Amino acid sequence: MGTTLQYDALGRLTNMVDGMGPAKHTYYPGGLVWTEDSPWASDVMTNRYHSSVRGLRVGFDLQQPTGLWLQTNAYDAGKRLTVVTAKSGIFNCSYRGAANLWTNLSLPNTAVITNSFETVGRWASNTLRHSGGTVTNRYTYIPIGTVEFLMRRGFWIVAYIKA
Repeated sequence: MGTTLQYDALGRLTNMVDGMGPAKHTYYPGGLVWTEDSPWASDVMTNRYHSSVRGLRVGFDLQQPTGLWLQTNAYDAGKRLTVVTAKSGIFNCSYRGAANLWTNLSLPNTAVITNSFETVGRWASNTLRHSGGTVTNRYTYIPIGTVEFLMRRGFWIVAYIKA
């Protein structure tokens, strides 16, 4: 079965039918996606946007068979995502200076994911520390650009070699 697409008068996708089933989109008058309804039962997602910053999504509501999932997003003055609040807890994100490179992400279970970057902004490493402070995963970029390593449960393993 192929995919069938339908658009409104403004050229926005409104309906799609593929092998999974039908999906529908509705839009706010300004053109932003309001609702998304996929082929599964009880799965309508309703987007919420900032009242004065066009396109900045401040959250969404997702209807699920088990109930409603609410998510709220908060941003800093640079419009960078800083806090996500949901049923699963609160996620906090911090950045290096004015750049859009996030350096720390704290998870609801008190684990922390940390990114480090070289002075030119190239990614250098990613570390996951669980709530007790123990490193459980670490990815490191080697500056010569040929090998990346993975630390899993205290052992270094070559993840892959770049050609």
